[in-house]
Amino acid sequence: MKTGILHCDTGNLFSIKSAIEEIGVKPIFLKSPVETFNYPLILPGVGNFAHVIREIRKRNLDEFIFEKIKKGIPLLGICVGMQILFEKSEEGNEAGLGVLKGIVQKIKADRLPHIGWNRIEILENSRILKGLKNRYFYFLHSYKCVPENNIKTSDVFYYERFAASVESENVYGVQFHPEKSGKEGILILKNFFKI
Repeated sequence: MKTGILHCDTGNLFSIKSAIEEIGVKPIFLKSPVETFNYPLILPGVGNFAHVIREIRKRNLDEFIFEKIKKGIPLLGICVGMQILFEKSEEGNEAGLGVLKGIVQKIKADRLPHIGWNRIEILENSRILKGLKNRYFYFLHSYKCVPENNIKTSDVFYYERFAASVESENVYGVQFHPEKSGKEGILILKNFFKI
């Protein structure tokens, strides 16, 4: 089994690579479109929304993402990688990919970023959240996703309640970092690669 990690100049590329290798999947960094690549895709993200989306467009990975989603290839967005799937963000003036309807807003909190371990509450049946027992995951972000449609599968509370994960057909997103969340994070990655 292989997976493509979309290389868009984000900060957690090698930690997600190590976590994927741990479960026996071969990760391949994709810095530009590879039309013949038809394996699940990971869109990682540690950093600024506007910077990440500019890098994706500069590398012509936006059309590649649209094409693969249309073909039914599973895609998992992590942290900012989840946020850029939405239409726009308060973090900069760049439009998002618009794969998911909704916006990204700054968290209304006295202390930012939201950093550390928090418990998620599962709201809907989700293929990637299946089998979770300990629901504590590692978060590092200052912005939250506000979906327009009923695609939220779990949420988390930090000063306010907001989406921790979303799911729409073959597109999945998690605001937390499964690659830094121990056994439960590894389980989420295993579930994703079983889709």
